[in-house]
Amino acid sequence: MRRTLLAIVSLVAVGMCTPIVAAAPTGARIIGGADASPASWPFIALLAADATPPDPVNQFCGGSLIDRSWIVTAAHCTFQPSPIDVFVGVTDLGAAAGSQARNVDAVVRHPGYVNDGSFRNDVALLHLDAPVVLGPDAQTIDLVAPTDTAAWDPGSPAHVAGWGTTVAPPAASVFVDALQTLDLPILTSADCANYGSAFVPSMMLCAGFPEGVQDACQGDSGGPLTVAATDSGQRVLVGAVSWGNGCADAGFPGIYAHLPNFRTFVYGTIGVTSPSGPLNGRVALGQASATVSWDAPTTTGGRDITWYEVVARSRGQIRSTTVVPAVPRSTVITGLIPGERYEFSVSASNAAGIGPAAVAVAPPTPTGTPSACCVARVGKTLTANIPAWLDAAGPLEIQWQSCGMTLTDCFDLAGATAGTYRPVDADVGRPIQLIVRASNLAGSTTTTSTPTAPVRETFRLVRTRSSRVIRAKAGEVVVSLGLRTEPRASLSIRVLDHRGRLKRPIRHASRIGGKLPGMRSGRMLGRLDDRLDHNVTVAFPGRARGTVRTVRIVIVATNDEGDTTQRTFRVRVRL
Repeated sequence: MRRTLLAIVSLVAVGMCTPIVAAAPTGARIIGGADASPASWPFIALLAADATPPDPVNQFCGGSLIDRSWIVTAAHCTFQPSPIDVFVGVTDLGAAAGSQARNVDAVVRHPGYVNDGSFRNDVALLHLDAPVVLGPDAQTIDLVAPTDTAAWDPGSPAHVAGWGTTVAPPAASVFVDALQTLDLPILTSADCANYGSAFVPSMMLCAGFPEGVQDACQGDSGGPLTVAATDSGQRVLVGAVSWGNGCADAGFPGIYAHLPNFRTFVYGTIGVTSPSGPLNGRVALGQASATVSWDAPTTTGGRDITWYEVVARSRGQIRSTTVVPAVPRSTVITGLIPGERYEFSVSASNAAGIGPAAVAVAPPTPTGTPSACCVARVGKTLTANIPAWLDAAGPLEIQWQSCGMTLTDCFDLAGATAGTYRPVDADVGRPIQLIVRASNLAGSTTTTSTPTAPVRETFRLVRTRSSRVIRAKAGEVVVSLGLRTEPRASLSIRVLDHRGRLKRPIRHASRIGGKLPGMRSGRMLGRLDDRLDHNVTVAFPGRARGTVRTVRIVIVATNDEGDTTQRTFRVRVRL
């Protein structure tokens, strides 16, 4: 089967695609020929001059299927006198019955390309009139990830393929129907120094053999140059055959359009964007490690997620960056400094690039232990002292609990969810504790205060019996009072006459439980011991033959917390 080369080229147009093998076997060349395996290049596209019906024998360039409706190729391949047909799923031109033929209905060249033989910005996209049906013989290929520069480091194995001529000029072109492949290394820019200023590293990639012998050639232009992704080993597109000085000439390796540097143009044209941020980032903290996990982004940008990037920061500085495969969506970050506060973020990446970072949060962390202040007593208010929380989302949950003495039978106090709680009679004899819970996307954390002392009854001064005059003689009245209050309370006394006026200083002593402190009206009686029931005698001046009057004796009790309570005793005496 005889073909005529239709591509418009300059001095020479070179180019090839990338297979999956890792090393370049001796003799594996497009110049000289090595047939490609039919299953090894499912993404290669054949560009042919338009014919009715479409005929792959009119092949003039190659390309790569990067989307079901888009082919990336060399811009210099798009200047044809007739429309372009594209074939996908074919490796042998003589056995193209199972291939898919499409018409090109739009050509989008890089805006910086000028058809002047300089081959700068030599990239174009072809839109197909109908999407390709994907299957074993027809697959898309992605550009190499923008951060995976190691995939095209000098010396990295690359692969190229095409249907171009198998002999170098000036010999007459020789074509074979079978797709030809070549394994070749990525070279340094210095290896292409003989091209001088015509080689532009930001737009072009040098690949091949400095000694010549093996190379792509005319008719291979636009075809794919592939490498293996560093992390996954998956074949990805790094170049498109562009040009060269001759074919397989010593000192003049092949030049390829450096496709990673045209990522924005390629994916922007076909409508693929970077993914949105991952969802529900979570962190489980260990002693010196953290397990970070997340959910897939809402939007993948039109391409599968290729990997995730997890960044750990502390004090505003990046401490580590970890690249994680698309699944599973979790990783363990080690080497953390115990006690240091870290922040974690996760970004998703696809062939179009890396998306925005989403913060991964740890379960809320308290900066201290809550406490309940201050005295657990019926009628007195307990106040929650709550330390600050890190990474808490929304308001804290507060719950007061009543507990048994062993703290094993605690129960929530109904409705006690505010920052204060006032114990009631049912709480007497039971400690009270405070539960604080904070939540965020990573989960919830609960802290418990130290229980209070058992709740005490309301501070009261109780009258245990009727007051009575136990002695009355000239100049003195002695009254006996029965009362009860809690131990270690202090008592003071006021004696008011029938007009409510404070009686003059009491010259005689009064007794509290057998003690005989000196006292005056309005002064301290003394401090009670641990007994609950007390007999208090009060002696004050009176008249044996005076008028019977009602006198009020006011006893005021003060406890250790500064609370006061009082009872008034009325007695009828002669004044």
